[in-house]
Amino acid sequence: MIFVTGASGTNGRPLVERLRARGVALRLLTRDAKKLDALRGAGVEVVSGDLAEPASYAAALRGCERAFLLSAVSQRIAEQEGAFATAAAQAGVRQVVKFSANGADPKSPYALGRMHGQAEAAVAASGIAWCALRPTFFQQNLLWAAGSIKKDGTFRNNLGDARAAHVDVRDLAAVAAAILTAPIAAHAGKVYELRGPEALTFAEIATLFTQVVGKPVRYVNLTDAEYAAGMVRAGLPEWLATAIAELAAVARDGSAARLNDHVRTLGGKEPTTVAAFLAEHRAALVG
Repeated sequence: MIFVTGASGTNGRPLVERLRARGVALRLLTRDAKKLDALRGAGVEVVSGDLAEPASYAAALRGCERAFLLSAVSQRIAEQEGAFATAAAQAGVRQVVKFSANGADPKSPYALGRMHGQAEAAVAASGIAWCALRPTFFQQNLLWAAGSIKKDGTFRNNLGDARAAHVDVRDLAAVAAAILTAPIAAHAGKVYELRGPEALTFAEIATLFTQVVGKPVRYVNLTDAEYAAGMVRAGLPEWLATAIAELAAVARDGSAARLNDHVRTLGGKEPTTVAAFLAEHRAALVG
C-alpha cells in the first residue's frame, strides 16, 4: 500500500490517478476528507490528518510500504516533513518519495530553496530509503494569466528574459508513480530534476498564447518587488509572496533552463510541450 499526502491538490490528484490505473492500493491523507470522497472505493482509503500534527496520521502509516510526501507551502516544512519521515520509518514504511523544488539546498539564499533543502536533509536523516523530485515551474501555473489575457491581452511575471523548462504536473505524476512502483533500491538516495522538453522565455510563451487565443498577447515584466506586492494584494502572506518572487532569481542563474530526459526515461511518456498544454486549455484562456 502507498500512503499519499497532498492527494487533493494540483500535483496530488494526477499521481493518485496514475497509481489507481496501476492497480495500487492507496491510503490518502487530507485535512478535509470531503475533498476526496469521489476517490473512495476499491483499493483507496481516505484518512483525515494534518502534517503539522504527527499524532493525526502516525497510526494511518501502519501497513503502508511506501509514501509520497507532498506538503503545503509552510515555513515549518522541514520540521513537518522530518517528523513525517520519522513516523513513517517507525511504522515500517520502507520508502519516502519527497516532492521538492528546483534549487533545493539547505544553504540556498532563497527561502523556498532553503526550506526544501532542509526538508530533504531531514527526510534523509530519518534513515528511511528516500528519493527527491525537484520540478521547475508548472505549466498549470500559466493558466493564472487567463484573467489578464482576457482583459487586456497581457500577462505579468518577474522572470525577465530568463528561460525555464515549464513542466506539466501530469508528467511529474508519471515519474512519481513509476518510482513508487519500482524496486526501492533503484531510486534510494536519488534526486531528480524534472523538466519540460524545452526552455522558453515568457516572451516566447506570449507568442504561444497569441497563437492559441487568436489575438495578440504581450508579456509584461515586473520587478521582484512589484510581483510580490501584487501577490500580497491578492491575499498571500508577505513572506510567501516574497519567497515566490525569489524563484525568478533562481531561474536567472540558468538552473530552470536545464533539460533532461527523466519524464521519458522514468515516467515512460513523452513530455508535454507548452504549446500542446495551452492548446488543450484554450477554453480557459478565451472569452
